Amino acid sequence: ILEGKKVFSHAAILGITYSILRASCIFLFVGLGFKVYGAVTGMILAIALSSVMALYFTKTYKKNAFFPKLSLLKFALPVLGSSIAISLIMHIDILSVKSILPDNAKTGFYTSANSIARMIYFASQAFSVVLLPSIAQALMADDIILAKKYVSQALRVMFMILAPFACLISITSEEVITLCYSDSYIAAG
Repeated sequence: ILEGKKVFSHAAILGITYSILRASCIFLFVGLGFKVYGAVTGMILAIALSSVMALYFTKTYKKNAFFPKLSLLKFALPVLGSSIAISLIMHIDILSVKSILPDNAKTGFYTSANSIARMIYFASQAFSVVLLPSIAQALMADDIILAKKYVSQALRVMFMILAPFACLISITSEEVITLCYSDSYIAAG
């Protein structure tokens, strides 16, 4: 709702708060000796507290809003499916590598290199946060040409920013690995 209404400051505050709460709650409960259960409990508590904060931020936007439940379901199911698919795609590689390579050190090298490579993916997510409300607004106004223009411009800008960044990481991979980890991970570069 916040991003759809272009209230990016509240969306950013909510995201930052969730990240801080998640880390704090997990460290607190694990530190108290609850181990894995503490980590799960901390995550659930962070989600709950962030949800309460989100309700507070969005209460003014929900008063006069009417949205048919069937339309919401038709929209939400593909989004949920694609989110699950992306999550599987993002994590199936490490499971495959782990099953193929018996050596945990090599799997660790792969994981460290993969974490750095994913920075580009996460950087591209910043564009979607800004782009989605604009596309939704254009589509609500039945302006397909404007929506296509937004997408093509965003892809062009993303490519202009992320492609050189990806090339730079590729060319200086050993230096990036040692900067992010240590010299013992140089084999991941």
